[in-house]
Amino acid sequence: MPDELEKSEINELQNLNPQVTTVDIGVRNLRKITLYPLSVGDQLKMTNIIANKVVGFLSAKEGGDDVAMAGFFINMINENISKFLALATCEKPNDKDKYPKAEKLLDDITNLQVSTIALELYRVNFEESSKNFVDLFKKVKGLFQLERSLPQSVKDTITDLSISLDEPLKKEA
Repeated sequence: MPDELEKSEINELQNLNPQVTTVDIGVRNLRKITLYPLSVGDQLKMTNIIANKVVGFLSAKEGGDDVAMAGFFINMINENISKFLALATCEKPNDKDKYPKAEKLLDDITNLQVSTIALELYRVNFEESSKNFVDLFKKVKGLFQLERSLPQSVKDTITDLSISLDEPLKKEA
C-alpha cells in the first residue's frame, strides 16, 4: 500500500500546474472553486467574443450614447459570463450549447467575486503571455532591421576642423 500512495503523490506532483488557481465565491457561505488556464483554442474563443462586442462598444462611444455604452457592458456580461466561467472551470457545453454548471455557479457569485474571477482570468491567461509576445516581437523585429551602412568614403572623411572660420574670407579683386 505505501507504493500506491507514493505513486499517487508522484502523479499529483507531475500534474501540478502553477496556473491553476482557486477563488472564493458565495453569497452567504464562501467556498472555493478552481480556475484552470485556458487552452489557446479557448483563449481565441474568448478573444473573438470580446472583439466582436468591442466593435459595438466603439460605435456606441462614437455616437456619444451613454445608455448604449452601458447596455454594451450589460449585454456582454449577460450573454457571455456563463461561457467565460465554463471555459475557466473546464465545463463542456450541453447539447443546447448551454453551460448549466456555470449558470448554477452564477447564482452564488457576487459582482465583486465576478470581477475577481475576471482579473484572475486575465492575469493567468493574457497578462504574462502578452508581455512575452511583446518581447518576442521586439526580438524578431531586431533580426529584420538592417542597419544602413554608409559608403566607405563617407566613413573615412575627417570632419574635425582645426582652422577657425571666425573671420569672413575676403574676395580678391
